[in-house]
Amino acid sequence: MSNSNWPRWIFSSVTQYFQAVANAYPIELHVEGIERDTTDKKTFIELRIDGPTTKELSHNYNKLSVTVEILWSVDMTSTDFHESWRLKGAVLDAFDDMCITETDGTHLGTLILKSETRVADYGQIKEDVQIVQGTVAANFEMFLEE
Repeated sequence: MSNSNWPRWIFSSVTQYFQAVANAYPIELHVEGIERDTTDKKTFIELRIDGPTTKELSHNYNKLSVTVEILWSVDMTSTDFHESWRLKGAVLDAFDDMCITETDGTHLGTLILKSETRVADYGQIKEDVQIVQGTVAANFEMFLEE
């Protein structure tokens, strides 16, 4: 096992996990930093992953820390005033331990939810843009041997 692959496997597994959440809702999932056209799309979620940061606790035994944040965005022109609450609830419910797999599907480990999930409502962020937004975020840890 090579720790140079850990960030890629974490990114891939977390992205797949939240893609399944988005598919079940259904809503579009975007990954932060990947260009996309949202001209006509005001309702979506966007995934941001910070980390992993790695700390060697003892010889070849490591703690990996990851922060996962989902930005949710809802079109205010909808006649459904509960949409932002439903979407925020679906995202909040998804924050749980996540299985991390290697490229070939081998189980690498489990990202364990380590902090209270943080919810922030930004409301309408610009007067001339008819969307409301907010975030759901939490910290995760995983312990791996090299």
